[in-house]
Amino acid sequence: MQIAFGKLIALVGLMLLGANTGCAVGMAYKLPPKRDLTVLAQGTPRTHVIAELGQPVWSGAHAGQPTDVYAFRQGVTKPVKAGRMVGHAAADFFTFGLWEVVGTPAEMLLDGQEIKVEVQYDGDQQVAMTRVIEGQSAFDDRRWWSRAKTSPAAQPAAEPMLDEPEAPLPDDGTQLMVRDPKRQRTKRR
Repeated sequence: MQIAFGKLIALVGLMLLGANTGCAVGMAYKLPPKRDLTVLAQGTPRTHVIAELGQPVWSGAHAGQPTDVYAFRQGVTKPVKAGRMVGHAAADFFTFGLWEVVGTPAEMLLDGQEIKVEVQYDGDQQVAMTRVIEGQSAFDDRRWWSRAKTSPAAQPAAEPMLDEPEAPLPDDGTQLMVRDPKRQRTKRR
């Protein structure tokens, strides 16, 4: 009798554990898509903005210009979404569902960034001005693994750079700072 009761408890425990799995996988599956924020560039037709960002939450006139306000959650790309789903499923499998204790809160925290943006259009229904109300960091596109991307026109005026010092270096242990144009950083000589 005791053996049958123990098996019953183990079976109920496994069923509960099995019912718990899939939460993080499902949350990763339901992540919103990554929106192409380049449609907010000046000169983009209004129809393209609506096609990418969805219907505006408010439309009207602001300062005499047609204006839309968009609110959406910036998601992730399809490969990132698939990777998160596979990772959660594998972790669920190998930990017998215990991964959900970590995976579900992680998915709650990493469910995308809320973005609100106001877009004003010109007379031709093309983007004239964009103002970010919330979520500025999504527009910065600076990630820890990437370098800052700026166009040559956006870079500050170059300082005069020294390729080689014209006078011999002193032997008293002082250092000369030389700017390396290829790596855009200063190194000591």
